[in-house]
This record gives sequence, structure tokens and C-alpha cells, in this order.
Amino acid sequence: DRESRIWLGEVLRKVVYKTGKTTIEPPSYYAYTRDDFSWKSVMTSKDSRLAPGGYLFEEAMRALKPGIRLFCLLKTEANFGIELNWEMILRSLESAADLELITRAQRQEYAHWMEKKVRSLLQAQRPNLNEKHVQEFLDKKIKLRPREVMGHLTALGFVQRCPVWEAFIKASID
Repeated sequence: DRESRIWLGEVLRKVVYKTGKTTIEPPSYYAYTRDDFSWKSVMTSKDSRLAPGGYLFEEAMRALKPGIRLFCLLKTEANFGIELNWEMILRSLESAADLELITRAQRQEYAHWMEKKVRSLLQAQRPNLNEKHVQEFLDKKIKLRPREVMGHLTALGFVQRCPVWEAFIKASID
């Protein structure tokens, strides 16, 4: 049942000082509430080693396949909507690499793959095409659904096939 699903989030604050020193604060955990479309702190824990709510989050993470976890990152970045711009896509894939759902090389390969698709699309329209035009198109014009991004990643062999984004795989290759 769609309404009984619970969305949990882990927030890590990473501080990079001017000196180059980096600190990462302990995580905080939140649950998404549909009634007011906001995130509320989760204050329950069965494991005293984890921050409040950490147990629920870790349990949920273990239960999800890596591809679904990545889809959830994209969906969360889209604020549960259906549209991601290029910056949001890259940010989601960076988080996916941090969580080892994909590699950093795969994130880079996806970015190059998208650049190549855009370059090919624009070359017919602009004979004097340069990299600035490609980047500008990605930054200002690209709007994709989380399922489309997952279709791309599946077509590239980075994630396993799943019925949730199956229809978007063939379209990704074309």
C-alpha cells in the first residue's frame, strides 16, 4: 500500500574548513510525513550505538536492493516529484557513489555518456558547437524522471533491471 510506505533519511553534515581539515558530524535520522510534506526527526532506537532513528534506517537499508536504494536517492532529490535537473542527477549519483551503489568511475562514465548524447543532438542544429554549448544544455535544459535516469544506468550496465524503470531502458539506448 503506497500510503503505508515510510521514507527514512540519514543526514550527515560534512564540514570542510579553509585549512583543508574535514570533519563529519554524527548522522541524524528523519522520516517523511505526507500530511505536511516535511521531514521529522526520528527519535526511536533499538541500538544504543546508533543515533536516534539509526536502527530504523539501517534496517530499511539492509532490506532494499542496491538499485532500489539508488532510485530512492533520485526520488528524494526530486522531492518525491518526477523531475530532476542535471545538478540534481549528479548530486544523487555522487551520493550513490558515497554509498557504494555505483563507483565514481561509473558516475563519470554516465556524465560523459549524457554529454555525448547531448553533443550528438545539438550538432545537427549548431555547426559551431563547442563544449560550452553542451554543458549549457545539460545545466539549463535537461529534465529527467528518476526512472529515466535508472533506465540509463541499467542500459549502461551499472544497475540491475527492475520493473519500476524497465520501460525506460530501451528508450535510453535509442
